[in-house]
Amino acid sequence: MENNQVSNPIEKIDKILEFILEQEQPPYTSFGEISNKFKDNFSSKEIIEILFELENDKYIFKEIRESDKIAYYYSTFKGRRFYLKGSYQAIELLNEYNKKMKEFEIKEAEARTEEAKIAMKMTLENQDINTFLNKEVVKIQNQMKKFQFWIVFATCIAGLYYIIQIIKLFFFHHTFYSQ
Repeated sequence: MENNQVSNPIEKIDKILEFILEQEQPPYTSFGEISNKFKDNFSSKEIIEILFELENDKYIFKEIRESDKIAYYYSTFKGRRFYLKGSYQAIELLNEYNKKMKEFEIKEAEARTEEAKIAMKMTLENQDINTFLNKEVVKIQNQMKKFQFWIVFATCIAGLYYIIQIIKLFFFHHTFYSQ
C-alpha cells in the first residue's frame, strides 16, 4: 500500500479497510497508526468518519484497552469477504450500473410508449381508411345490384320479344300455309 494518493471517498474507505485487513502481527492497528499512514491525503475527521462507517457496517471492530485508553481496530471475517468481493468500489459500480439500467429501461419504456402511440395513430388511420373503403364497397355493391336488375329486366324483355316472335311465326306460318 505505497500509494495513498486518493481523493474519491469510496477509494478512501477502501484504502483504510485494506490497511486494517493487512495487519497480521499484531492483527490490529491503532487510530494513531492509521492517521500516520494516511495523514497526507486524509484529514483526522475523514479517518474518524471512515472508521465509524466501517465499524457500523461490521467490517471492523474497535477495542479500547483500559491499560492505555487507545482505540485499536481489528478486521472481521465479514470485512475480509466484503473486501474480496470488491468492497465499496464494487457497490458504487453496481449502483452506477443499476442507475444506468434504470435510465435505459425508462428510455426503452418511453420508446415503446411512442411506438404504441404511433401504432394507435396508424390503427385509427387504418380504421378511417377501412371505413371509407367499406363505404365505397357498399356503393359499388349497390351499383352492381342496379346493374344486375337492369340486366335481368333487359333479359326478360328480350325473352318476351322472342316469345312474341315465335308466336307470330307460328300464327303467320300456320295461317299462311293453312290458306
